[in-house]
Amino acid sequence: MGLAAGKKKDLYGYCHDETIAISEPDWMGKLRDDRKYSNLSLPGTHDTVARFCGDSYQAQSLGIMAQLNAGIRAFDIRLKCTKGKFLLGFHRDCYENINFDDILSTMTTFLDKNHKEALFVRIKNEAGTDACDNDTSFQSIFDTYFKRYDRLWINGKKVADPTLKEVRGKIVVLQDFNSIKGKYYGLDYPTTSCQDDYDLFSNTALWYKWNGGSYGYRHEKGYRVHLYYKGIKNYLKTAAENPGKLICNYLSGSTGSFPYFVASGQSSHGTDAPKLWTGVAGPKKKHDGDYVDYEHRYYGTKAVPQVSIYFNGTNDMTMQWLRNNHPRYTGIIFADFPGKDLISEIINANFRW
Repeated sequence: MGLAAGKKKDLYGYCHDETIAISEPDWMGKLRDDRKYSNLSLPGTHDTVARFCGDSYQAQSLGIMAQLNAGIRAFDIRLKCTKGKFLLGFHRDCYENINFDDILSTMTTFLDKNHKEALFVRIKNEAGTDACDNDTSFQSIFDTYFKRYDRLWINGKKVADPTLKEVRGKIVVLQDFNSIKGKYYGLDYPTTSCQDDYDLFSNTALWYKWNGGSYGYRHEKGYRVHLYYKGIKNYLKTAAENPGKLICNYLSGSTGSFPYFVASGQSSHGTDAPKLWTGVAGPKKKHDGDYVDYEHRYYGTKAVPQVSIYFNGTNDMTMQWLRNNHPRYTGIIFADFPGKDLISEIINANFRW
């Protein structure tokens, strides 16, 4: 049933508040030292520092320290270089009021208190060009941070799949930018085993983002663009069936829809806001199967049951799938506005080994 007006949910896959009712600052410390990176189920945030510039841009409501204390261990950091010496946090063209020093200092402070944890941080050059001001480059500026922050893990042995023992107390870079003179930072960002279909042409594309499949075509700058989605659910199943295969799964999306809608399926961004109606209503038998993972509200009579279908966000659907299937492995799950129960379900998979 849908959420009644004024009534809070029982479970939270989605949270748009500045605080969150979960505290998991040291859960990795309970895992064995010999656990491999490719065996870890990691709750993560997409566009980790994107908290400003309105609903079209905002992807998170929690600051980095709040995310860390809630149990988030994978981060998606988008940076741009400026004035030849600094890296700043951006979401597309929106400066997010934070620089790379702020990010690394916060993570270092956390690890100083929780030295058995490990943080996996995707670094992306959001500018799309390597060149910066004053004849410098993104890579050369990034290199200066390795000289100043000893919590950054240096992969001297070029291991592709480190154990927890090797990376405890460290910030592990998942490198999504070009190297300088072949220099190797951290680990490669796993582009070949990622579902990151972020372009939702409209609200109805949410169904394809979750289930996978072809949404058809749209016209863009005189070209016909085919919209095909890999499907969050398909990647959850692949991870569950292949523990040890590095998988990352983005629950996020935008473009034709606000990020909060993709995550929540709601009509506004509040944590307890009502679900948005899909526009599908009618006999129960006709629609129930196709929209099984969406919210249902029933009406009509017992003899002739009718149903209205309401959108369910990717966070809630993922949380419910994990609760129903109890996988041993989820891979890295990057989410916008993750709620306490989504985070808990991902963490719990680590303790089924």
